[in-house]
Amino acid sequence: MPTYVSGWIARCIAGRLKNKWLAATTEYRVPNSDAEKWRNGSGARIGALILLQYCVPNISLFKHDTEYLLARAAGWRACDLDWERLQEGAFEAWYRGDVPSAVRSWRWAWLVARLNFRKDDPRSATSTANLGLVARLAGRERLARRRYAIALRRWGGVVEHIDGMAIARRGRSSLFHLRMEIAHWGAYDQQFRAQAMRLASDIAVRLDLASLGQPSPGQRSLRWSGEKPCTFDDLRKFLGAALLIAGDAGKLDHIQN
Repeated sequence: MPTYVSGWIARCIAGRLKNKWLAATTEYRVPNSDAEKWRNGSGARIGALILLQYCVPNISLFKHDTEYLLARAAGWRACDLDWERLQEGAFEAWYRGDVPSAVRSWRWAWLVARLNFRKDDPRSATSTANLGLVARLAGRERLARRRYAIALRRWGGVVEHIDGMAIARRGRSSLFHLRMEIAHWGAYDQQFRAQAMRLASDIAVRLDLASLGQPSPGQRSLRWSGEKPCTFDDLRKFLGAALLIAGDAGKLDHIQN
């Protein structure tokens, strides 16, 4: 392909993504100058890296640590781990009361998903749902409900996704459990998928409640640190999508006041 043609295509893609990014990020303004400096400085660099990652999938937003090397060795793309880490960073900020930082991380995670994941990927639904909370925090309830409704529609394809998941054998600490897994892997595989189906149904109910402006019970994200698998496979991607959906904004009242 001639250079001028590829350059024109790249500019068209960048223009469309810029418009979508602006539409997704105008509803919640970061209230302090330090955060604005972040948006215009390192924030701009992160955005550039995410756009570059769209063309070069192996580029990561984070350091190439042991977890990154294990994920890459298991067949994960850099964007798969980046999305997970951005969501984790958002919740870390969320629980310490740093709402602007959480909002920024949710936006970056949405952009990673928008560029790299299919619309029927559960992580795309999660990213849209978390932007729904961003809109709700800004008092834009109609936009929030619309985003939750979109997330719910995308979550509707999760049954086919679970059926097609490639689930890797788990690392076992005991020789007994390792032998049991080898001898009865079919039963283990079915159990994992059945548990995923139950969790998917629960998330669908929560998204439906959120789209109606009603609070959902509990906070699923609190389970992520304890239930995050050590194995990098499709089951871990699904669990990340299911457990890293933000709860109702009302649960932050004690933090914001």
